[in-house]
Amino acid sequence: MNNLQYEYEQGRKAAMEMLHSVIIRFPPAMVNDFATYLFLPLVVSLVEDESGKCRQMVAQLLKELLQRVDAARLGSLVNFCHQWYGEPGGRLQRAAAQVTGLVVEVMGANFNSELPRFLPLMASQVQLAQLDGDEDEQADKDEDDEEEEEEEEGPPQGWDTLYYSL
Repeated sequence: MNNLQYEYEQGRKAAMEMLHSVIIRFPPAMVNDFATYLFLPLVVSLVEDESGKCRQMVAQLLKELLQRVDAARLGSLVNFCHQWYGEPGGRLQRAAAQVTGLVVEVMGANFNSELPRFLPLMASQVQLAQLDGDEDEQADKDEDDEEEEEEEEGPPQGWDTLYYSL
C-alpha cells in the first residue's frame, strides 16, 4: 500500500496493477475482510495523486473494491464518506464527494436509500459555494478603484468539492 505514494508514476501504476489483481482474484471473503485497509489508502491516492492517469486507475480500483464487498462492508465504507462530508475543511469533503460519486456508480438505484443522509450535506456544499461567491463579489466592490495591479485569481476555494458533489 505504501507504493501508492511512490515517487514515480510508473511505480504507482505498478502498485495499482497489483492491487487490481488482488481485488479481482482473491476470494470475496478475503477482499471483504481487508476492504477497509485497501479503501483508505486508495481514497488518499484519489485525492492527492498529481497524475490524472493514476487518479483514473485509483477510481477504477475503488469501484472494483466496492463491487466485491458485501452489503454490510459497503455500508461501513459509505459511512466513511458520510462522516467525511460533515467534517470542516476541504480535503475530507472532497474525498467524500469523489468517493460518493463512485459509490453511486456502483450502487445505482440502491443508493436511493442513502439519499436522505447525503442530500443535506451535498446541498450545504452548494450553499457554501454561493456564500463564498457573494463574499468575493463584495470584496471586489470594496477594493480601491485606483489600484492598477491585477492579480490573477485561481478557482474559488472548494470548487472541486462542489463539482464532485454535483
